[in-house]
Amino acid sequence: MILQIISFPNSRAVPSQYSTFKGSDTGEAIYRALEKFHLITVDEDTTLIIDKSSCFKRIAQDDPMCRYYRGRIGDIFRIRNPNSVNYRMVVKPTVSGVVKKTLAMEATAELYYKAFNTAIAMLMARQRPDDAKVTDSLRISQADMEKIIANENYETLSLDTIPNKHGQMMFVRFINREAKDKSFARLKNEYISPEIGRIITLYNALPNVTPVESVDDADLSKKVDIIFIYNNSKGALIPDLKLTSDYAQLFSVQQLSFDITKYAEQPEFTLLDPVVDRAEIRDQYRQNGQVISREDTLDSFNLKENNKIIAI
Repeated sequence: MILQIISFPNSRAVPSQYSTFKGSDTGEAIYRALEKFHLITVDEDTTLIIDKSSCFKRIAQDDPMCRYYRGRIGDIFRIRNPNSVNYRMVVKPTVSGVVKKTLAMEATAELYYKAFNTAIAMLMARQRPDDAKVTDSLRISQADMEKIIANENYETLSLDTIPNKHGQMMFVRFINREAKDKSFARLKNEYISPEIGRIITLYNALPNVTPVESVDDADLSKKVDIIFIYNNSKGALIPDLKLTSDYAQLFSVQQLSFDITKYAEQPEFTLLDPVVDRAEIRDQYRQNGQVISREDTLDSFNLKENNKIIAI
């Protein structure tokens, strides 16, 4: 049988030539196959677990909290309430194509001030603790924001090259234009697409990176994470770029005018880091799957073709 063997924390799939086994093979055979695949190091803590992701509690990728932390399909959230701790795995969005119509609200300097500081909080939540570039010192006063908006100096609100927990570089861009019904194509063609090109140039100038060739580069979503923030004072229905792209999100100033994590009854969400929180992620897979020890034969698990085995 051919098994899908996925190695965490880098989520790399083992090539098929190392993934074919007989029912009489033991877990040891899988370990040996992993060790032959030189891009993966099997250490003493590595555990083989039959993936049963369907047993996880779930959170949709378009859930507001998941969007805030930039949860990706397969990621795990720790959700801490006053009396309990729960875990949820990110799954496909519940809708596609559009975000819900938002409340019509004029985009004042005060609204931009709140949105910018919410964006700072989002970046602080997404960045790696051991490489924190975003701090409270980047917040700006409402008086300074009033000057920026009055002079239309939106480019001064840009933020660049901030490492996140997925190993990508984050970028933030504020779009100086009003979103209107059915104008998303113009918004995308006139601003978003050219700006992505400029961001790719900035990324390629970083030291020790593999250059991105174009917006169509298959690896782009593994390298950059872009937040576009635009004005939607009419509350128009605008397609959500997140649902068609793994490298960019679209938020309105109106959406970010309040920090959803500060809501009084909101539990504490933490997106588990594949490297820092590896042991905690492993424990969740243990609880929701089946562990294969080195001595276990594969026949004893009733495995089927293309069953996924997590090496974590």
